[in-house]
Amino acid sequence: FDEDTLAYIGRLDADRDEAILAAHGISLRPECLRVFRVCTMVLKKGAKAGLTPSQIAGILCREGLTRSVVEKLHSNAMHLAKMQQGALVSAGSPKECGVAMGTYMRHM
Repeated sequence: FDEDTLAYIGRLDADRDEAILAAHGISLRPECLRVFRVCTMVLKKGAKAGLTPSQIAGILCREGLTRSVVEKLHSNAMHLAKMQQGALVSAGSPKECGVAMGTYMRHM
């Protein structure tokens, strides 16, 4: 990424973008919002660490039938967030499982 692109990526803010969408009458399902937040976070951290777009995509995409890196991180984050909050539900989005988005994102 060039310097301008890195600066743009650094300014991305999923909370702000969600608010802009909501202001225009667009609301995202909890599952979609989670993906939106995670992808924004992976892009920001990957770019800051000097990863190429291809390397960042490799974190987010599956190779064949195996789970992607981000899917594995999601499973781990859900498990840790549930343990932290004492949630006993076994699957679904953080909101559906009684796990706060902030707790989930801290473990991603």
